[in-house]
Amino acid sequence: MRTVGECVQWLCGVAGLGHLIGIDTHDVGGYGEGFPPRIPRPGYKSLRTARGLEEGMIITVEPGCYFNPVLLQPAFQEPTYSNYLVKDVIEQYMGMGGVRLEDNVVITAEGALSLTDVPRTIQDIEAVMAGAAWRDCSAKNSLKGVPPAVGLVMV
Repeated sequence: MRTVGECVQWLCGVAGLGHLIGIDTHDVGGYGEGFPPRIPRPGYKSLRTARGLEEGMIITVEPGCYFNPVLLQPAFQEPTYSNYLVKDVIEQYMGMGGVRLEDNVVITAEGALSLTDVPRTIQDIEAVMAGAAWRDCSAKNSLKGVPPAVGLVMV
């Protein structure tokens, strides 16, 4: 039996790890010899890595929700998907495209540290869109403890 997520998640974008960041903004290395293979299922095949993460790596985390008519219009006609979709509501958002809240994170021995300093709450985002200054979030995003080589990549 398939879950709702397996049936429709890929229609609006898969949230997951994005690309590695290194010398190039979109650094290679997400797939390769010795790493897990790309998953061929819809949505998952677009993920940029399945490899194990190591301390010092920098990678994006890219949750997103997109309203793509090319994917959604046929899905509205297919019972496998349409049973899980509220067409009238989804169609209201098709003209906007979608949204992605991307973070750049450095992998640490304890987990991960966000290097991204942007507003996240609805109130903060709307304030910035209206011209307010970004709030200083640097304390939580400190690079303290990041290996020197990682700091050089980010400069």
